[in-house]
Amino acid sequence: MDNNKIKELVVKAAGFCSKSEKCPEDVRQYLSKYSDDEFQIEKAIEILETEGYINIERYIKAYINDKYRFEKWGKLKIEFGLKQKKLPSELTKAFLNEIDNDEYLGILRDLINNKAKQNKESDPVKKKAAIIRFALSRGFEYEMIFRVLEQ
Repeated sequence: MDNNKIKELVVKAAGFCSKSEKCPEDVRQYLSKYSDDEFQIEKAIEILETEGYINIERYIKAYINDKYRFEKWGKLKIEFGLKQKKLPSELTKAFLNEIDNDEYLGILRDLINNKAKQNKESDPVKKKAAIIRFALSRGFEYEMIFRVLEQ
């Protein structure tokens, strides 16, 4: 085991992590450019977690907040994004359930209203279908979309 190489990886990853929240998978991919030894990479990640550079709960909360507030993503798309980063689905679901329902519906309502204004389709059925497809592609739940459309 090369402790100097692990220290070098920790230093590189600490700089990477200090710019924004990172999850272990992000760091793993980043460090794979500098080492092909999986043991060294995992050891470096372990050290970074111990020192607080990587915190899965903090990452999930930040990811959810950014994607939902700034990117206007729905819960399904956020959950899928976090699943791709190999994060625990129990934590993801728990933090997604903390989203304020009124605020969530407000974001969906704004998205649907903006899309409806942009859509020049004259056939109301086609227009509604396009809006539904758009909202689904943003990761919003089918029931929520219909609830907003009915209002």
